[in-house]
Amino acid sequence: MPTLPPDTPGFLDRGRVRLLAGLVLLAAGWFVVDRLLVDRTAIVVGLLHSRTGPDAATEEPMLEAEIAALTDLNTGGGLLGRPVRWVVADGASDPQSFARQAARLIRDEGVCVLFGCWRTPGRKAVLRVVEANDHLLVFPARYEGLEQSRHVVYAGPVASQFVGPGVRWLTEDRGARRFFLVTADDTWGRSVEAIAEDLLIGLGCEIIGRSTVTAEQDLVTTAAAITAARPDAVISMLEWPISAKLARNLRSGGVRSETTPLLVLPLSAHVVPGGESMAGAATVVATSGGPSSPTGQRPPGRPSESTAGARTAVGLWAQAVRNADTTDVRQVREAIRYGSLAEADGLLAVDPESQHTWQRMRVAVIRPDGQEEDAAKPVPAPFRPFPFPTTRSRSQWEQFTAALVRRWGGSWAPPTAIGNGTGDSRPGQPPSPERGMVR
Repeated sequence: MPTLPPDTPGFLDRGRVRLLAGLVLLAAGWFVVDRLLVDRTAIVVGLLHSRTGPDAATEEPMLEAEIAALTDLNTGGGLLGRPVRWVVADGASDPQSFARQAARLIRDEGVCVLFGCWRTPGRKAVLRVVEANDHLLVFPARYEGLEQSRHVVYAGPVASQFVGPGVRWLTEDRGARRFFLVTADDTWGRSVEAIAEDLLIGLGCEIIGRSTVTAEQDLVTTAAAITAARPDAVISMLEWPISAKLARNLRSGGVRSETTPLLVLPLSAHVVPGGESMAGAATVVATSGGPSSPTGQRPPGRPSESTAGARTAVGLWAQAVRNADTTDVRQVREAIRYGSLAEADGLLAVDPESQHTWQRMRVAVIRPDGQEEDAAKPVPAPFRPFPFPTTRSRSQWEQFTAALVRRWGGSWAPPTAIGNGTGDSRPGQPPSPERGMVR
């Protein structure tokens, strides 16, 4: 067969052929090594909130914020070179459902972390599951405290961080010395009431009356008792819609927040329904706006405390994954104890001893249009978290909560308790999809 001369167009000598073949083999080899040595499978996390039942509207903003924070992670390239996929589960406003869904997410979905919960009974149910499975829950909301577990990171404020600023505002700025306490008969109400009572007594104040609200008709008799007692201030452990009804009854009896301040300790929405009746009422909220996205952008507007806490929860976990260079639950759990995030007003840090977060707090009052405005200059220094306030020993607080559970027949809430909570209340639509991964 005739051969082509070397200068013929299209001619490749054997050396060039060998070089090209070698480059192809080298590229293929690197591709195989990359696939064998670098894990590019999705990191799976679980989002566990009530999507149905009475708590759905309250938990929806936190769920949306967690999804937004995870979306930001994927937009910024994911974690450890891997995308993040989330699985959403419905706690259905029921502790047993929370426990079942937590177990399913860990067992069947293989999640490496759980974000979620809101009310105490649901969180306590999930706590048992994560402890039994040596797992991790990052809890985004404010709560009453009197709990500490190495399997939970508490991203929201604990009672000692919001009761203290509120009480000091009433005693120092408003000159209150005689107090009336109103609570619901549930873990949140009883615990926060006890923490506030200890602090008031320690400041030399007098508690001249108290009322437990178990049904809406109790609000009428409670308002009458407050009117008759003529306290300097009222502290309510009832959620905002119920506190608003109490405020209306007080106004009807001639008691107004301008002269007898009303401090509501559960978290309010930034726009409070029934603002006119709540005008002058006060609350205490965290100043955190939540961590910035990987692009340095912060979500527009002023986020609520609960949505900021949800973004903080995701941010602290993501930082721990990067620092540990793994999604292994035990190693991430250790790394997150020393986590901190840059905030607009300073650093938000995890207290390694308690696994709660240091928080900056501010006292806000409600205007007649339902908007919040600062009642006093925010304290620039963050408050250290004390899940077990130092007014009693840890064992004494544990005996206190154990007595509540015994009285309620082994449950973390009595079956007849009036609806109470610690988060924002606003309508919302369930996010979609049920399973998500932003590509």
